[in-house]
Parts: sequence; C-alpha cells; structure tokens
Amino acid sequence: MLVSLKSGMAIASKYRFIKPTSEDIKDKCFKIIHKFKPASIVLSYIENKEDVIDFRKSIQCQIYNPTIMSKIECYSAVQNVDDIIDVSDEIMLARGCLATNIGLENLLCAQDLTLEKCIEKNKRCWIASNILKSLSSYNAPTCADICDLSHMIKQ
Repeated sequence: MLVSLKSGMAIASKYRFIKPTSEDIKDKCFKIIHKFKPASIVLSYIENKEDVIDFRKSIQCQIYNPTIMSKIECYSAVQNVDDIIDVSDEIMLARGCLATNIGLENLLCAQDLTLEKCIEKNKRCWIASNILKSLSSYNAPTCADICDLSHMIKQ
C-alpha cells in the first residue's frame, strides 16, 4: 500500500532527499526506501498526525521500522503539534520554512511551544538553524548568534 504524499512533502535520509511531485516519483521514493531501508526518515511539511501515521503504515514491515522525524514547518503543524509529537519518534523545527509560513513575528512563540511539548513528552527535538554560521566568515560569533544559542540552551 502506498500512501498519498501531499504536494510539498519530502522524504529525506542522511543519504538522499527526495521531493515527490507526481505519482511516478512517489512510487520511486517508496521503492528507494524499501531498497535502502534507511534507519531514519525525515518527513517534510507534515500537517497532522494522520500524515505521519499513513506514511508509517505504508513503509512498515516486521523487520523494518525506521525512526520517523517530523518537520514542523507550517501553520497546520504548529496547530497540531501535540498530536504530531505523539506519533513521531523525533521532531525537527525547521525555523526558516516555519518563519516564512507563519510569519517571523510568530516564530519564537511556535518554537517555544514545540520545544515545551517535546520536553513534556520526552521527545527529541532538533532545531534547524544557521546559528554560528557567522564563524565561517568572522573570528567571533555575532550578537544574534549568541542570543539565539543562549535562548535554545535555556529551553
């Protein structure tokens, strides 16, 4: 059984990143997953728990049960973050996409909510960021990098 991936969803592992855009490509994605059986899979543009449950059912078999990391990148995901956390093994906060989709002014609140829920539910949460990227160009981090890092450590 193949689950119907939504337009905009992507499948990633440490070896490949695939953004299916047609049924043919989606079928190829599942074939790659079944062939290589990556230990973990990152699902992009998850909107609700059903997205994760349907995907997990479509790839699961008795000897293959990868870690599923759901990326929080859109307004629907923030609204359903409790349920998404419950059915995911790990969470990734994709701050760039999230800021674009919910507005920069709402990013900190959404980030804090997601982190609090992950801590409460004892789920690992990864934060995608360019923190300390300034070190690739300068000898010292920027003030913004230091503030962002401090805030994340506190959380």
